[in-house]
Amino acid sequence: MANCRIACGASFRIRLSGRNFFQRLRVLCGPFGMKVLPSIRVRVSPTRIRVADVAVLKPAWHKTQIIEEAPALCIEVVEPQDDMERVRGRCRDFFKMGVPEVWIFDPEERTAFVVTDGKTTEQRTGTLWLPGTEVQIDLAVLFAVLDES
Repeated sequence: MANCRIACGASFRIRLSGRNFFQRLRVLCGPFGMKVLPSIRVRVSPTRIRVADVAVLKPAWHKTQIIEEAPALCIEVVEPQDDMERVRGRCRDFFKMGVPEVWIFDPEERTAFVVTDGKTTEQRTGTLWLPGTEVQIDLAVLFAVLDES
């Protein structure tokens, strides 16, 4: 079974977007034909575009500048200036376009939120699973990058 051990290589967002995180996530998603892209523009409605911190795209995706079809997963990283209502607004936009699940990482609280349309589950420990795959992310390993000097 595939197991994601994330070793990100300055702020949490920079480490999360570091080469090791994405290479590992790409390796895990590759057998499922999925693509992993950081800071990608997603058209959530005819008049609105959101930038997902990370998007995991379905195998049928064709390379475009702006994602028009719902990703399999969007990942958001909470910044100190973010308020959760704005983050929830981004999630609602992703759900309206058909994204089945959003993972929100809060580095200050070392918490992950798994959000589906209508339900939010808080996790501080354990593993997050990408639905329909064997792709998993160990939260202890993910948040350990905050302790790296």
